[in-house]
Amino acid sequence: MPQKTDTPNNDFVDLAWSFFVSLRLSVTLFIVIAAVLVAGTFIPQGEEAGKAQAVYSPGLYRFLDSIGGFDVYHTWWFTALLLLLCLNLVACTVNRFPMVWRRFVTRRPLVDEQVLGNARWTADLPYRNGESDEAALARVRAAAKAHLGTARVATAGAATTLWFDSGRISRLAFPAVHMSLLFILFGAIISSAAGEDGFVYVPEGSEVDYYNLRMPGGGTLRKDLPFSVRCDKFVYERFADGRPKEYRSTLTILERGKNVLTRDIWVNAPLEYGGMNFYQSSYQPDASRQVFTMEFEEKATGKKTTGAARRGEEIRAAGGAPALDAKYTIIEYNPDLGSFGPAIRVAREPASGDRGEFWLFQRFPGFDAKNREAPVTLKYTGGREAYATGLQVSRDPGTPFVFLGSAIMLVGLFAAFFMSHRQVWVRVTGGRVFVAASASRNPRGFEPKVRGFIETLKTGEGGRA
Repeated sequence: MPQKTDTPNNDFVDLAWSFFVSLRLSVTLFIVIAAVLVAGTFIPQGEEAGKAQAVYSPGLYRFLDSIGGFDVYHTWWFTALLLLLCLNLVACTVNRFPMVWRRFVTRRPLVDEQVLGNARWTADLPYRNGESDEAALARVRAAAKAHLGTARVATAGAATTLWFDSGRISRLAFPAVHMSLLFILFGAIISSAAGEDGFVYVPEGSEVDYYNLRMPGGGTLRKDLPFSVRCDKFVYERFADGRPKEYRSTLTILERGKNVLTRDIWVNAPLEYGGMNFYQSSYQPDASRQVFTMEFEEKATGKKTTGAARRGEEIRAAGGAPALDAKYTIIEYNPDLGSFGPAIRVAREPASGDRGEFWLFQRFPGFDAKNREAPVTLKYTGGREAYATGLQVSRDPGTPFVFLGSAIMLVGLFAAFFMSHRQVWVRVTGGRVFVAASASRNPRGFEPKVRGFIETLKTGEGGRA
């Protein structure tokens, strides 16, 4: 009969299989991926990448840009690393799973050579004087119930064996953890390949049906939503010194003009709808809707008049009358000019003479009177602020896989670290009581029970271990 010989194809397959089941490959991939993740936290990513030109040298910037260093998580090579790790995990699981599964499904209620070979503890005890098989079995049952719990009974000839089996599910902890990692990596790959990230500003009281998708190479692309998002209310709270304290939005989802969902969102509390996530990420003043209030004062008479206007509009006194001595128009608003607080820039156009511009500060109502010679001075007294809420819009199709993988990992890790497959065999026959016991993990935690059980059989004393 001709003998089987190795072929180059067989050698290649064996070499490839040895490569993918290698623990060294697993450790190397974990280290490389961890290093990339760490680098990604220090190197500006996405829209922040523009700041890197001011930090890195031109040569380093060009190198990082050429390898996708400013958008690491969407590069082909990072996706390739994740795929290689997936293949490594699949190969390791396939390689070890048959052995794990055999240990999980195989039941050995009788004492045999394999049981003896795997037993960590054994004891061979004689019956007590004049004790029958039935009495010895009853005594063993009582001791076992106190220390080990309920047993299964198996008979072979004249021998009766009590078999205790617990924690068998822990045998599957290894494949469960591997499977959880596969789900998590698969979710990460899907998110990297098909996920979307963008933003949109929605003025209070307005609605939008699009968002600005951030592109990998920089820039944005307007993308339509299958529904509309309306900002019903935006709340912006400040501390006493003017620093932002909290901002939140009330959003309503509309489909075909009908309200289908209304919910408040704030930082780390997004609205999820239609596979899209809307996060409260920022805000900006909506100058086109913001109303600024003023106070006019004639220096000669002391007469005061109030007025109001939006940016780009002429300031009119109460009752709709024009300003007192000239046309005043708000041309710019700054929420914190030079750290002096809110300020507006006003253009003054008299009926005759040159046009002029000046700043008014809300915190310093006397600023105009002290710094500008004019028959009428102005004070910026405040007004009704209007904002556009800034929403981060994302679609992450890999999230369900990541959540599922995380749940499986928790179960697998719990089984791996806090459970153990424990077995005890007690054979009663021919005047002897033979005990064998094993534990797949943490033998020290199981040993007091086994020792206590054996000691009770010896002396007839001892309670629950």
